Amino acid sequence: MEITSSHYIAFTAFVQLAVALNFGLVYLDRRSGLIQLKRKLFGSYRASNNVFVYGTGNILKRYRSNHNYPDKIELAHTKAKQYHTKVTADWNDEYDISFFPALGVVCGLYGLAVLYLVCFFDMLPERLAFYENHFLVLSQVTLVFSSLLTMRSWNKAKVTRIVPVSLLYVVVAVISWWFCSKGWTIRLDMAFAQHFHWYMLLTYLPIIYYLLRVAVVFLHKTMCLVPMLWWTFVFDTELNQKKG
Repeated sequence: MEITSSHYIAFTAFVQLAVALNFGLVYLDRRSGLIQLKRKLFGSYRASNNVFVYGTGNILKRYRSNHNYPDKIELAHTKAKQYHTKVTADWNDEYDISFFPALGVVCGLYGLAVLYLVCFFDMLPERLAFYENHFLVLSQVTLVFSSLLTMRSWNKAKVTRIVPVSLLYVVVAVISWWFCSKGWTIRLDMAFAQHFHWYMLLTYLPIIYYLLRVAVVFLHKTMCLVPMLWWTFVFDTELNQKKG
């Protein structure tokens, strides 16, 4: 069944919401809803594991730095303390505040471009392919640019500035637009409708990445609970045997 232009235009409301959310990330600070939500989730996580965390903390207090313990006790104490720190450590708000606004502006600009291009999807077939190609090229450029920006941000020593990142993205997008207009593109056999639907998710990339990052941190902390409890048990047992 052939997909009509009205099908694509129906997604504009979906993209408009993404644009508003993405540009709203410019004002991301410690009072913002996303940061507060993350802190509430983290607080709830700590509360739900309070028995384990509290119990481990009390057992670790039995360690005395002025005592000469056997290597097995020292190792168990070190490991238990390391995992306890990982479970209870707070998250780095500075990373979120410095990186996500820049990614939000990039995806916000992309969303605006998508809204502009979709307006031309009801043209004659001979002109429709021209705008579909522009959409695909811009989407691929944005996907690569956002991926590289995300990988760069993993180096916490680097600060992600909104203005330089936005200007660089605009320059790259304009160059790709010009190349596409000249026909200097790599021809691929691509089903446009399928790629269009996937690229709609690209407009929500900052929110999706943020939620995935939260989920990964939760999973990492949960996985640290088991070794924390194990090394705490070993430390407590060995300490009791030494005193006995």
